[in-house]
Amino acid sequence: MNELTAIDEQDARPSSGSSAVRPREHGPPAVPFVLSVGVTGHRAEVLEAGDVDRLRERVRQSLLLVEEVGRALLERERDCFAPGPPSLRFVSPIADGADQIAAELALELGWELQAILPFARDAIGRYVTLAPVIDGVEGTYAKAPAQDASLVKFVGNVPAKPPAGGTLRHKGWRATKVDLPNLPAKQDATIIAPAEIEIE
Repeated sequence: MNELTAIDEQDARPSSGSSAVRPREHGPPAVPFVLSVGVTGHRAEVLEAGDVDRLRERVRQSLLLVEEVGRALLERERDCFAPGPPSLRFVSPIADGADQIAAELALELGWELQAILPFARDAIGRYVTLAPVIDGVEGTYAKAPAQDASLVKFVGNVPAKPPAGGTLRHKGWRATKVDLPNLPAKQDATIIAPAEIEIE
């Protein structure tokens, strides 16, 4: 433990006789607690029939354990982070097979899914212009857009009547412009990716 860490921990510790967390009196704002897990695995054609059920159960138990440990860490170090529940993020290329199975389970358990796109940012920008649904700072309070309920998904302890706002966990994305190149007249628009045949 270095000297700076020791000083920070002592400064953040509640005073004797009080269990309350001491508010920050100096320094940058507290950051939200974000727990990210990345998974990649075998393609679907490699998995046997019995492997899928075992994989789903192992991934489910692993994510539940990671979430339990993460929440315990947040509770123990609560004074180091911004108020609010932890943000659980699952990162995956969502390829057919183990990636998609794990991503589906993460969504079922309430995790936020972040997909890795297989091309550079500037390649996307040539055809699609993206903008955040809510242009705010994640981890801070944000009002929900009133004009369209589909713009926001409330998570956490959501009451029967959705509130006017809450802690922003993800900005969301919308396409403000889509400019795809025209397909050749003879190209089948239903083909997403052609088959590949190697010539040796």
